[in-house]
Amino acid sequence: MVVTILAGKKLWPGLVLLLALGCGDDGATDPGPGPDPDPDPDPAEPVYISGQVRGGGANVLSAEVTVSATDYDELVVRASRVGDEPLETPAVSFDGEITASTAVLGLHPESEYSFEITLSVEGVADVVDTLTYTTGSLPDWLPSIVPVGAAPAPGFLVLSPPGGPVIIDNTGRVVWYVTAPDPVLTSFQAHPDGSYTLLGRDTEVQEFEVLDELGSEVGGMACVGWDETRFHEISVEANGRYWVICHYSLIDDLTDVCGLSEVALDWTVVQHLSATG
Repeated sequence: MVVTILAGKKLWPGLVLLLALGCGDDGATDPGPGPDPDPDPDPAEPVYISGQVRGGGANVLSAEVTVSATDYDELVVRASRVGDEPLETPAVSFDGEITASTAVLGLHPESEYSFEITLSVEGVADVVDTLTYTTGSLPDWLPSIVPVGAAPAPGFLVLSPPGGPVIIDNTGRVVWYVTAPDPVLTSFQAHPDGSYTLLGRDTEVQEFEVLDELGSEVGGMACVGWDETRFHEISVEANGRYWVICHYSLIDDLTDVCGLSEVALDWTVVQHLSATG
């Protein structure tokens, strides 16, 4: 209610305003603020679409699980075999995409597994599906390895037999391998940046092939500006830079050191390259 006071036919607006602000409730209800003209929509509910598992390609002891989903953050796969402790993959981010893939490594041959798919959003995990997968048989060329002596230290050992690169655990069990097309030494190595390199699978290009964790070729490392890349050694740093040994041959005059005027020389060059070569 607004009260207006008249004094000698003159309106006192200041008093009117003061009384209007201080008047009592006349029974009307304050409607409050109006509706938000652009309210935030409710967050979308995460949806699991599908999951599939396929063989690792390079060996029967690995598999790749690919999941399609919307509005989830991370993917984890838990692989179980009767009588064994389950294997759990590291979490893989969707990075804003609707698909994410993860490698399941270190499986046993000729075994049936269940792959439990767990998706999480904002730290809340949800088991959305379980897939089945059966591994194949090991190739005949793989070595049989038995540890000798006291209890071996935990971890894995990288080997480079003629048949291809091999990784064994501390019991001697083969947990990873790649079959080489030719029975040659591969100079297989694992590096601090998480990469694997080998040489010898391609006779046309003398370079170290870079493999991913499933054994697929994803790149190459070689000498730049020299005759060829040496077989013996490569060292990859955690930041991706690498050291490699190169071969350099030339004909030189060695008469100033009491040699012949034309001598074929073989030189070794150690080259340090960036991650991009």
